Amino acid sequence: MIPRYTRKEMGKLWSDYFRFQTWLKVEFAVIFAKLVLGLVKNPKEVEAELKKAKRLSRGKNPKIKIDPAAIDEIESKVTKHDVMAFVRFITEQLKALGFKHLLPLFHQGLTSYDIVDTALSCVLIKAIDIIIADLHELISVMKQKAWQFQKTIQIGRTHGIQAEPITFGFKLLGYVDQLERNLLLLKQCRKNLAVGKISGAVGTYANINPEIEKLVCKQLGLKAAKISSQILARDRHAFFVCMMAIIGSILDGISTELRNLQRTEIGEVEEEFVRGQKGSSAMPHKRNPIGLENACSQARILRGNVIPGLENIITWHERDLTNSANERVILADCAVIMDYCLVRLTGIIKKLTVNERRMQKNLDLTGGMVFSQKVMLALTKKGMPREEAHTLVQNLCWECYDDPDGLTFKRRVEKQLYGKLSPKQIAACFDPRQDLKNIPIIFSRFRQEAA
Repeated sequence: MIPRYTRKEMGKLWSDYFRFQTWLKVEFAVIFAKLVLGLVKNPKEVEAELKKAKRLSRGKNPKIKIDPAAIDEIESKVTKHDVMAFVRFITEQLKALGFKHLLPLFHQGLTSYDIVDTALSCVLIKAIDIIIADLHELISVMKQKAWQFQKTIQIGRTHGIQAEPITFGFKLLGYVDQLERNLLLLKQCRKNLAVGKISGAVGTYANINPEIEKLVCKQLGLKAAKISSQILARDRHAFFVCMMAIIGSILDGISTELRNLQRTEIGEVEEEFVRGQKGSSAMPHKRNPIGLENACSQARILRGNVIPGLENIITWHERDLTNSANERVILADCAVIMDYCLVRLTGIIKKLTVNERRMQKNLDLTGGMVFSQKVMLALTKKGMPREEAHTLVQNLCWECYDDPDGLTFKRRVEKQLYGKLSPKQIAACFDPRQDLKNIPIIFSRFRQEAA
């Protein structure tokens, strides 16, 4: 992902430097596991060298360096293989620093993806932890806004047409529900990905003790996979990609709704627009919802990554490379985009302007036609057949549509249905509080779950 959409903490996880650093961590963990299990000659010497090597690989000026450019050069000019380029680069340093006991144990009995997949799991769970924290923050902010505007009356819309009253808080609470539900799924996704494999070339432990895998994974905060081929099964990674697409689509849905509500003709909310900010190089008056549009745009990338993510589940026999190249792109992009969108949308929701006056104006726009169902139901309660009541009320609405400058729907009801309904019954039909009397019950469900 380009730097424009990459936040520092998340970007660091997907850097070449951090990837190679994590590979080295896995390699050292394997040697340590062999030490613990008594599988090395000269264990005291190996232990001393391993401690020293770990120390020399840390800090601002490590003696055992990670140099992505140098590793890439070895790959392009010599090995044509990234892991072997890495192994060569590190072992040359170990040799130069005199680690004679450690040197034969480095990458001993391993296949490339013992290192790559186990390290990738380490990176992915760190990325998911950042995303989970981001998601918690967005949910918290949206809950606060939902409760703040729990009683703020707004017209509900279906098919883009005014329907019946809701509240703005009710609208936001619907998104909170979606986000909370998928937060639970994301935590399950993290659990699925928190596995490693140190099982050798085709996963049979032919050249490595299975107990090494358990110890390595424990050191890294992972669990050992129950079974693996040369790679971890890609359903785990596909789940992650799909989760990013689903959550991204929820963010897209929130952003699309708020963008629609910001349209000049509606004007019920507005994304923050500060003095000095420019909406258009040509039109000085423009105040565009660019942050919301950005989230919608990024969601398209996330959804686009789903197909390669799912296709990566399929491999020839115990291993092929069809997943490898695209995973270098889609996994990093999914994590980086999600982190960026969650944080940006959280900021937008925090500073969102809510125009309650405009919400009331839009509620009054149809002259009361949005209460047509209440009038129809009032007639049925007085004994009129439902179909007859529906037709009668619909005809009154048609009169309003055909004569928009004439009497409002409410005035027509008062004039033409007087006798069928009492003034008090008519007034009740046009009281939006009657439509919203059960909103507190919906909100209480969330309070109960939180408790």
